[in-house]
Amino acid sequence: MDRDLESAFVRIKVVHSKLLSISIIITGWIYFFAWSISFYPQIILNFTRKSVIGLNFDFLLLNIIGFTCYTSYNVLMYFDTYIQV
Repeated sequence: MDRDLESAFVRIKVVHSKLLSISIIITGWIYFFAWSISFYPQIILNFTRKSVIGLNFDFLLLNIIGFTCYTSYNVLMYFDTYIQV
């Protein structure tokens, strides 16, 4: 018998509640938007004061490096064909 194992996969459903699944998705998007807009107050304050006093550049650099690494990790895990199979 010749079987095509490339298209064989198993779908595992962890969340059994539709309401729980929707609330997880909504919570994730709320977190994403809250995290995205959390940087703007400091930028607006520095722009209106025309000064960067109070801005810790170490925190800024480590934050950018951390989120860049986290994003690249998630993107590489998502597009890795070995993991998808």
